[in-house]
Amino acid sequence: MGELSSGNRQKIGLVQAFMHRPELVILEEPITGLDPLGQNELHALMGELRDAGRTVVLSSHTLLAVLVLAAALLTLLAVAGLARRDVRG
Repeated sequence: MGELSSGNRQKIGLVQAFMHRPELVILEEPITGLDPLGQNELHALMGELRDAGRTVVLSSHTLLAVLVLAAALLTLLAVAGLARRDVRG
């Protein structure tokens, strides 16, 4: 895998995480290295999992990416502790 680009390594990791349709997936920075097409495919896959009632825990420093992917946010704030916000109706 060392010969692959970082984006292709990221895609392989995501395939491994999702291939068995687990009930819970934990991802850290899942869009890092993905091209726009790969990001769109990830968004679609996560939407399918959400609609199937699966849980995806996502960690990212890119708030816009999280807002696109998330149904609800659990935000860790250094001063205020935990705050949950629903981002979809």
